[in-house]
Amino acid sequence: LFSSPEEEQLTGEESKNVEEPSVPSAVVSTQPATSPPSSSRVEETPSYPIDLPSPILLATSMVLAIVGTGSGFDLANDTPRYGFGVTFSIATVSLVLSIGLFYASILKAKAETDADDQEYMRGK
Repeated sequence: LFSSPEEEQLTGEESKNVEEPSVPSAVVSTQPATSPPSSSRVEETPSYPIDLPSPILLATSMVLAIVGTGSGFDLANDTPRYGFGVTFSIATVSLVLSIGLFYASILKAKAETDADDQEYMRGK
């Protein structure tokens, strides 16, 4: 039932001529069976881009969105307060950073929630 296609093609004496892979008779390990080998311990990289609490990321994103929106409305004025170039730069940078920080806050909040869920499931 769980054979590979190659095994299904072999029948009769052909299957007797196939050599089995050699398996050592005893495997010696110096580490206890409960702990994984030290080579498999790899530090986990965080799944979020900025290591700040998610409320701080979200608050910063909101402030930058307000600044960008205000600068955008200032551009609609005949004479922007800080000139066109500076106001346009402020609007562009703050809106782009706002979107990036909003996305980072979502990723960080998800990671924080997952960590809290794992801690709760361990019974702490």
